[in-house]
Amino acid sequence: MSTIVELVPNADKEIVSAQNQASGTTNLYQSVDETAGSPNDADYIRVQATYPARYTPEFQDITIASNERVSRVRLRLRTSNATAGVDGIRFRFRNNATGQLLTEDQFIQSTSSWVARTRAWTTVAPGNVPWTQLLVNRIGVQFYAKNPNGTLRVSQCSVEVDKYTQATVSGVTVTGNTTTTHPNVAATYNDTVDTQDADRFEVKVFDSAVYGLAGFDPATTTPTWTSGRVLGNTAAGGTISQDVGADLVDGRTYKAFVRAAKPFNGSPWWTAWVASSAFTMVLTKPSAPLLAVTADVDLTFSKLRTRRWSAGRSTCSPTSSPASNPTRPGGRWGGTARSRRPPPRPPTAPRACS
Repeated sequence: MSTIVELVPNADKEIVSAQNQASGTTNLYQSVDETAGSPNDADYIRVQATYPARYTPEFQDITIASNERVSRVRLRLRTSNATAGVDGIRFRFRNNATGQLLTEDQFIQSTSSWVARTRAWTTVAPGNVPWTQLLVNRIGVQFYAKNPNGTLRVSQCSVEVDKYTQATVSGVTVTGNTTTTHPNVAATYNDTVDTQDADRFEVKVFDSAVYGLAGFDPATTTPTWTSGRVLGNTAAGGTISQDVGADLVDGRTYKAFVRAAKPFNGSPWWTAWVASSAFTMVLTKPSAPLLAVTADVDLTFSKLRTRRWSAGRSTCSPTSSPASNPTRPGGRWGGTARSRRPPPRPPTAPRACS
């Protein structure tokens, strides 16, 4: 909820054929300087003729802090018609420094009773620019009668200023930096004055080699990772939470920065960037795996000894067993070789050489 400040007249700016209830023509503001909640209908001002007859008061100044903005302004006043006839009063905001005028508006008065009037909020000042402290402090309300008889009266006139306070982010923390390369960044969104929801947020992560440089600015410096502008409501006092979307490097040190925004006159109004404490990625290494070997009793190995046959003659096949086939003249059996083979078949009777 925003803060509304009501300003009342404190000086005369223009008096053209206008007077108070006692026909006075000076210090007319004193006849309309009450707030809307405490009017005094015994004193009032009246305009004696049609435009250019008019009256314009000046108003109290307002102070807008550096973390505040003026959202909109509206007019409050009380009017009466001295005779029971249809009558109208026109009015418009005026920049009392430049003379610029905002589009005129009008109330129709058809009764002699005092009637409280409230104009619609306007988000632009004379010149069709956003309101600022300077423009509010230059504000005037020029009003004039539609009829020429001077029967229209104004007993109260004030300006309401609707101002907002910038939200903040606090308590930026990082968790999971010892268990994952995508730690979580969290922060609290605060809007204690206006209690307005944030409608977006942004998270950035910077390496220590970057945020330690001269001229570092989280708004403009290229980050290690950024979430971009994430849309979604966060209530005042609520938590912003975002997992880092890139792998952070084990052993490196980083900081996370967070900001959030609430809507203001159709545009996002961002908080300042707020940093976490520095955090280091220290990932826990997994234990070395253990290799377990189980014997398979069905698997056996054997050695098969063979001899190489050298040049010479023999009527025995060179693949026959050397134990049952002795060498013959002109030939010999050579060295042995080993191989892994399935268990041999039961021995058979040796064949006779031819």
